[in-house]
Amino acid sequence: MEPLRFAACVRVEKAMQLNGAHLRVDENEIRVRTHPDCGGYSALIPVSTDLEAEGPLAFDVSLEVEHGAIGLAAVSADLKLLSERVWASGKHAGSLLVPEGRAMAGLLIRNASAAGDPSSGALLSIRERPFGEGLLRNWPTSDARLRLPMRRRSQTPFGGTEAHPERGGAPVVTSEILEARRSAVIVIDAWSDHECPGWARRAHKNIVDRLVPALSAFRRAGFRIFHAPHDRAPHPAIAPRPNEVLIEGSLHANYMAEDLRALGADRLVYMGYSTNYCLMTRPIGVINMWREGFNIIMVRDATIALESPETASGFWAHKVMVDFVESSIGATIGVDEVIDAVAEVA
Repeated sequence: MEPLRFAACVRVEKAMQLNGAHLRVDENEIRVRTHPDCGGYSALIPVSTDLEAEGPLAFDVSLEVEHGAIGLAAVSADLKLLSERVWASGKHAGSLLVPEGRAMAGLLIRNASAAGDPSSGALLSIRERPFGEGLLRNWPTSDARLRLPMRRRSQTPFGGTEAHPERGGAPVVTSEILEARRSAVIVIDAWSDHECPGWARRAHKNIVDRLVPALSAFRRAGFRIFHAPHDRAPHPAIAPRPNEVLIEGSLHANYMAEDLRALGADRLVYMGYSTNYCLMTRPIGVINMWREGFNIIMVRDATIALESPETASGFWAHKVMVDFVESSIGATIGVDEVIDAVAEVA
């Protein structure tokens, strides 16, 4: 019989099933059938990381997903997600990066399928190793300084513009400098495909027509580029380059924030999808990183929203989110404005 293929710190013998999921553990695998709900907690494997040095930790994982999609998350003692990887059907090998190993208390298995059915599969091996390079590479940036028209919305009067439409709430544009050394461009969920054909067509057109030109301009100017596709294939038109960071899975916002600050970045420029979902709400999306104290800039036409039948005719969901950013979070800029600004310093 083969020896157990799990690191000693992974307390396989104490693994527990959660919420009616099914769990079976033997010498060669941890087999699970998840809770049917998307995101449903299905199993918890305690982890005891006995490391003398502080810092990042990597868990090299091999698994086979037989049905649906399975998420494997590193969690703290209070079940806060530190990082997560998601794998769809098939055999996989990958690494789960934990920014601070000492904060980790367990591995949580979740159903990552949105189909409303349980997912099933087997963890075949989990190996622990130090990850000493840091989660973000500290490569040099250019001295580019782009002068851009930052658009915000002025504060509305008491009672809102509904009560006083003639006062307040108008767009305010100020000319400001965006320095490459103090900035990072984050591209969220610009995927190569999507389950919804209508959305896939709209997103593809926006990627090709708007996001690609903006990304190309930022690349020419020497900005740091971060891709966060959350374990989906990036669109081939924006494939990450060797000097760009591809963030595998999800990272908790405060860990990403610490590394960005270490790089000297205090302004984050966002592009990607969708304006009213993942771009806002991902762990390293607009809202969480704004809460971490970063200055937020959204390229307003290098993103689109998931529209409803009531909003589709005027793209109102997207317009509302642009207004939300401009009035409450930060500023927006346009793709053509980025291209023009880069041309001036080229």
